[in-house]
Amino acid sequence: MTMNVKASFVANDKNGNARAPDFRVMAGKVELGTAWRVEPKKEDARPFLRVELDDPSFDAPISAALFENSEEGKGALVWNRK
Repeated sequence: MTMNVKASFVANDKNGNARAPDFRVMAGKVELGTAWRVEPKKEDARPFLRVELDDPSFDAPISAALFENSEEGKGALVWNRK
């Protein structure tokens, strides 16, 4: 499967729910997933976003991690399918 989608991470109004995602992953007006900020406990580890992507065409949701690259506004999405 090849996917070429321009998506954006939009801040989520959590309405006081600490477990709600920090961001919604949006392609236009379509929600593709959600993301949570992760602050690693190790001092030398970089913060990242834990991302869940889902679509009816997927067998199962995709769990991934989004790490910020040195280029502003760019990142690396790392995932592994079982």
